[in-house]
Amino acid sequence: MLTEKTRNHREIWKNKKILREVYHQWYKKIVASFSKCNGVVLEIGAGCGGFKEFFTAAYASDIQHCSWIDLCHDALALPFRSNTLSNIVIIDVLHHLPHPLLFFSEAIRALCPGGRVLIVEPYPSPLSRFVYKQFHPEPFIFDENLFDKKEYSKQDVWKANQATAFILLYRDKKKFLEYFSRSIKMMKQERMSSIAYPLSGGFEHPPIIPEPLFPCAFALEKLCKPLHVFAAFRCYCVLEKL
Repeated sequence: MLTEKTRNHREIWKNKKILREVYHQWYKKIVASFSKCNGVVLEIGAGCGGFKEFFTAAYASDIQHCSWIDLCHDALALPFRSNTLSNIVIIDVLHHLPHPLLFFSEAIRALCPGGRVLIVEPYPSPLSRFVYKQFHPEPFIFDENLFDKKEYSKQDVWKANQATAFILLYRDKKKFLEYFSRSIKMMKQERMSSIAYPLSGGFEHPPIIPEPLFPCAFALEKLCKPLHVFAAFRCYCVLEKL
């Protein structure tokens, strides 16, 4: 099922210009925030391979093999020696992980000192929560205890809690940073994608406005940046290994 869904997403990616433009805006933010330390750039959960197309030096990895994937592995057990990665990119992956703190522990182990984890995830603003509830199957579960050191158990990778990033990196940010207090620090937090992304329809729905109007959507989004707290559909966070 995973491979079939990924192949469908790849076809949508190839044929939906506005979606590529939205993601390219995210990719530009990510590459601009890269650590300068020496090491491998790894994308986890590469999916349809969009980031690899944008930044060809990255290793694209996923949990199942596709022809455009370089490595196949579990995000909770990275097949890299300690202190060998310069940057780890995860886009819409964190909320699918059954034990996100184990992922961060693995990321810290594998990163060079000064290496970074660059994260794009759903953000539950008042507007996005309403839209996601109406049109997106994955839930926001705000009462999940992500700090519980339960045993790692495999689960269906399409099961998800879209509130994961919000819980760890926004609401309980202080607790999260204390949990990794000697290992990691927050470098950047940004709410984003309040207009262009929802108007694109994402991977699941057709665009809401015609393609010629999308430059206006991007321009309007820049003007409305102060409103992202009320309308953002995504957040962007950068963590750096100490």
